Amino acid sequence: MASDARTLRLLTLTDMDEYLRFFNVQRLEGGVDGRPHDTPYHRDEVFEPREHRAVTTERWETQVSTMGWRRVWGVFENESLIGTASLSGHTLETTSHRVQLGMGVLYSYHRQGLGSQLLQAVIDWCRDEPQLCWLDLGVFHENKPAIGLYETFGFQRLGYTPDLFRIDGVSIDDIPMTLWVGPDGA
Repeated sequence: MASDARTLRLLTLTDMDEYLRFFNVQRLEGGVDGRPHDTPYHRDEVFEPREHRAVTTERWETQVSTMGWRRVWGVFENESLIGTASLSGHTLETTSHRVQLGMGVLYSYHRQGLGSQLLQAVIDWCRDEPQLCWLDLGVFHENKPAIGLYETFGFQRLGYTPDLFRIDGVSIDDIPMTLWVGPDGA
């Protein structure tokens, strides 16, 4: 499909079914046919849709000023969700100035600029939220394209965590990264 049939927007509760469908499709794509893993879940891990829906609904409805909130942006091609970027607020007040980023794009849509579009949307949103100063993420060490994308946007590597995940018998190292999104003069 042509890219002009694509839209990027903040998801609402009316998008929940499509979001849950996307979540399951995207998590099953990693670690297959030589692709790197890109989610911290086992392929055979079962997600109870009702429980996942309840938790997700609660977090989406939580105010940004409250601990444990979440917002998700999505790229749609017509009615189908093909990529997401989620921001998750921490659960401690003392870390409420930081937000955790997670991103995913279906493999058939990689290398089409969707990651850049999603990343720019969440960065812009964070910069408009006065209480947010840092945008944090973790990226699997083998995901060189994602690391390059994040560095292009100014994310700094904070370190290296060997063997952070063991997914389907594979040890995966992680690279924590961060970007200042607060007022100028950090």
